[in-house]
Amino acid sequence: MFLTGGSTLLPQVRGAILTEVPQARVVEGNIFGSVGLGLTVEATRRYGTA
Repeated sequence: MFLTGGSTLLPQVRGAILTEVPQARVVEGNIFGSVGLGLTVEATRRYGTA
């Protein structure tokens, strides 16, 4: 399971995810950079390239 995004740092969120998939191996990525990249992808999808 790949966890990314700031909310995955919250113990309650992480615990809820791991409760649903207890056998998953957790891999963490660029916690905040991935949020910025996702916003960029969505902005490009909505508004096109500048």
